[in-house]
Amino acid sequence: MGGLKSIDEFFTFPSMSNPTFRTTKPLPSLRVTRELLEAIEGYVKEQAKELNLEKFDIFDATMEINLTDGLGREQIATVADFKGERFADDTKHIDMSFSTPLLNKSGHFRIAVSLGRTRGNASVTVTATMPDAKKKALSLIDGLFRLLKPYTTNHWMMNPKGLIVLGMIVFIAVATKFSIDATTPWGRFFGASVVGISFSYFLLGDYLRPYVDFDSSAADRSDSRWKWLVNGLATFFVFGTLLVYLRRSIIDF
Repeated sequence: MGGLKSIDEFFTFPSMSNPTFRTTKPLPSLRVTRELLEAIEGYVKEQAKELNLEKFDIFDATMEINLTDGLGREQIATVADFKGERFADDTKHIDMSFSTPLLNKSGHFRIAVSLGRTRGNASVTVTATMPDAKKKALSLIDGLFRLLKPYTTNHWMMNPKGLIVLGMIVFIAVATKFSIDATTPWGRFFGASVVGISFSYFLLGDYLRPYVDFDSSAADRSDSRWKWLVNGLATFFVFGTLLVYLRRSIIDF
């Protein structure tokens, strides 16, 4: 019986004097790879060790990873359990969470990383109950963002925030009005071109460039289609718009 803990020890919660701090931060736009998930898992587990949280033997820290695609949701306990180097083409969401025991003498913490395809579904949440909870939670998030930096993308440009979207709607409306009121073929052509490019941005931007995308064959195809679209629009603008304007300005033809 000497090795067993008393009933009081089993139900000892963190001291009420320890503050609890919780924060949620949006993540940057990312290309998610297996390597990135392994790095996040390793970083979080290493941070848990550095916190030196005293745990009861029967309550071990838990890691949970949920991968959601068109067929359903797969739950695994570690990235090592994921079979394959790349994700399914229709991967929609990956959630990673790590929790230390709740029954703990010195405190506990939980970190949840949400990786969704849209801006609003990409975030990290940390909840900490321990001395200097705020300082430690923010330090953990700061380290995570440094870890994510090599995996960031410029897809945020195709997934603008609300105010930017509003500004672009106003811009399209003005361009449309300009095209309708233009008295020259050049003016109507230019206005229509701006409207067409703007609508392409809204309709195809987040489809070909999701805020968070997952390493897969589908991502490779989206990259190729995006390059084709950008090159096509650039060619259209240079040869179909700019050169026509210069020609008419210089030789009036």
